[in-house]
Amino acid sequence: KNATLESLLVHARNLYDFFCGPTTHRDDMRAFHFTKGKDKWRSTKMEYLKSKKKEINKYLAHLTYTRVIERKPKWDWNKINKEIEAAYQEFLDALPDEEKDRWRS
Repeated sequence: KNATLESLLVHARNLYDFFCGPTTHRDDMRAFHFTKGKDKWRSTKMEYLKSKKKEINKYLAHLTYTRVIERKPKWDWNKINKEIEAAYQEFLDALPDEEKDRWRS
């Protein structure tokens, strides 16, 4: 159960970073690297994940007292899924036409 939860959170966080995050390291891949004009495009569809990113980091990626002492957070998987799908569609719409087929699932 924990492995499934952690896997889902890792992937949600990675997708949030891809669609919305800044480039922190030289080799970070971000959606705006592929969009029209490479104009620092960011998804506007991931407000729930944005509001939960710190909580996800505390729960998932760091050994913290918060993780041990506080109750485990409740995650709205429906919202997370809808935001990822909306951000993906927004990303597809922002791609140059010749790139769209390569990114379709």
